[in-house]
Amino acid sequence: MPRIRITDQYALVKRKGSQHWYLEWRERKQKQRRSCGTDDADAARVRAREIILESGAIRDQAPTAMPLHVVLDRYMAQHANKLQRSTSARIAVELWKKFFDAQFTVADLRVERIESFVEWLYERGYSRGYVRSTMAAGKAALNRAWRRQEITSAPFVPLPQPGEPYPHFAKRDQLAKFLNQVPPRSPLWMYCMIRLNTGCRDDAARDLQPFQVDFASNLVRLNPPGRVQTKKYRPIVPMTRALRAVLKASDAQAYYVASRRKGQRLGSIRKAWATVQAAAGLAHFPPKILRHSFGTELRKRGVPGWEVSGMLGHKGGDSHFTTETYAKFDPAYLGKARKAIDAWMADLATVVPALRGVSAGSVTRKAKTARAVESRAVVGFPLVEPIGIEPMTSTMPL
Repeated sequence: MPRIRITDQYALVKRKGSQHWYLEWRERKQKQRRSCGTDDADAARVRAREIILESGAIRDQAPTAMPLHVVLDRYMAQHANKLQRSTSARIAVELWKKFFDAQFTVADLRVERIESFVEWLYERGYSRGYVRSTMAAGKAALNRAWRRQEITSAPFVPLPQPGEPYPHFAKRDQLAKFLNQVPPRSPLWMYCMIRLNTGCRDDAARDLQPFQVDFASNLVRLNPPGRVQTKKYRPIVPMTRALRAVLKASDAQAYYVASRRKGQRLGSIRKAWATVQAAAGLAHFPPKILRHSFGTELRKRGVPGWEVSGMLGHKGGDSHFTTETYAKFDPAYLGKARKAIDAWMADLATVVPALRGVSAGSVTRKAKTARAVESRAVVGFPLVEPIGIEPMTSTMPL
């Protein structure tokens, strides 16, 4: 039987009656085989390496014997490829591999070499924030290998100080231009309504299913039962009038943001987003601008910081546990945030016709019952004629 040895543990073999190469090894004294899906030896070696990285067991390797590339590749194959931001992780790992050659071991990763890598990234024009995220990817790979006992120790990788965050949020006219180009009742319209009314992230909006929405209690559980919370915490948020109307009118069976043909979860909104963005004539307008605009608008309208954090899923101490404990019982749960969002949607309805069907009622009520001092105290915006709502500007006090 043809046989090509790869390492002391692994070999490529051909089985009787098959032209394909198989990766063969022993696990607990039992012979294991995985097909490489090819009869070409060179291609089989490439696939064998991928299989080893995905499923091979590595235990207590000394840093001097562990190539850095293996640590990075196993991190991608076993973990990062399954993440929402897998593309960003892959690019970061490729930068690590481009600077540190294949002969570089974990033990060679000393402070001086790390500092040289950081300088190399800056020389290529990467921002401070991007350099920090790139270094964090390598740090995560090393720490994961150490936690899984694949290496006996991991070097310390210092992260550069974070750069000043870019305060990118949509102005009222930009948001109106974009929304007016989105086809009503389309998956993208539903996506925008969910994000603008809950402040959730991209994947949480596309994951939302009918069983997560409690119309009786007016709550949206952004984290479905059974899903383990991550650092990107998904909170329970109150349902606004606009979102309630949009969700009630939906005929969603499995997912609210679903493909029209199959009704399955929409894998990505990038193509639809790019089409609408171009039609609206907006240059830099990524999907995350909806979340940034949401948080900015709440602060402009005088919503307390802890309520904004609660809506965005920012965990500070134990406050998020406290708020979500009484969420299902207290009708005033994150009430100021909910009222501010309702007012924001009502304001947008004056320039976005598609919103008038779900927000017109709130505009009318605000115009009839408005009292200047009381309205500012409750939702943080003054009332004017003839439209009825005037958004806060950057010159007004927060």
